[in-house]
Amino acid sequence: MQSKSQTNQKPKTKRMNPNQTSILQHLARKVRLVVLAATGFAAMSTLVAAPPANDDIANAVIVTEPLPFTHSVLTQEATSVVDDPVPSCAANGFTVWYVYTASADGHIRADTVGSDYDTVLSAYTGTPGNLTVAACNDDGASIWPSSRFLMPVSAGVTYYIMAGAWADTPGGNLVVNIETAPPPVVVELTFDEPVSVDPVTGIAYVTVHFRASSQVLLFSIGSFVAQGTGRGSVAAYNGKSVFDTVNSSDLVVPVFNQFVDRPYLRDQGTGFKGGKAYVRVDADYIDEQGVFRSERQAKEVLLTAGRARK
Repeated sequence: MQSKSQTNQKPKTKRMNPNQTSILQHLARKVRLVVLAATGFAAMSTLVAAPPANDDIANAVIVTEPLPFTHSVLTQEATSVVDDPVPSCAANGFTVWYVYTASADGHIRADTVGSDYDTVLSAYTGTPGNLTVAACNDDGASIWPSSRFLMPVSAGVTYYIMAGAWADTPGGNLVVNIETAPPPVVVELTFDEPVSVDPVTGIAYVTVHFRASSQVLLFSIGSFVAQGTGRGSVAAYNGKSVFDTVNSSDLVVPVFNQFVDRPYLRDQGTGFKGGKAYVRVDADYIDEQGVFRSERQAKEVLLTAGRARK
């Protein structure tokens, strides 16, 4: 029979020495590191995004009518394949595709305004693997680094539109906008004949007329006049800033020889006189696509002495 002291006695717990405790703690840390690493690899695998659905021309996003049409996509995982055409305006990568079949003759304007990276936008006719470029733009004026082009379309014709990142720069958040557009602006630039010359100062006054089929941002209008003399020639240029959105503009541009006060420079020190002369007029403007353009007209005309001007 056990004594009371024996029945109340607690079992002894075997205590580990410090070396055993240190080993177990080390093993526990290793187990935690392995679990964290496995969790990290699993998380990383979920972060690697697949290419966008319209990565290949065979899966191009269909541009639906009526326009306008807008589509957004992340292109950081987009790829380029061997049969992707090389744009005529700039090299690109990280390409995605759109396809549009026009229901009527007209014009469309496509751009990437709203994208957060440098884009290249191009359009093609034909069939995949045998495409012909129809339009291409790297940086549209006033919308850099976005792209914009305007092109004519024909009813029933299918157009493939490729959007990519410029050169070897990465993709990003792409926005493609497509809308109907008016025809390209038609510009007519003329000047009055004959050109009047001040008989006292030798200044040629060229009256220039600028006409556009739609409004444009007109920067400047200028004129160049060159006239032969007995011992050489006299030539000068002058321009006038406009910087206004207009359909038309009429300006008188006075063209004078900057060396007129230097008679020791032979004929360079003379002004213009009555007789034949070469006259060129030019105009700089931004069209409806945001593209900077220059218009120029030149021919041989007659300079005639007019009234003296103050």
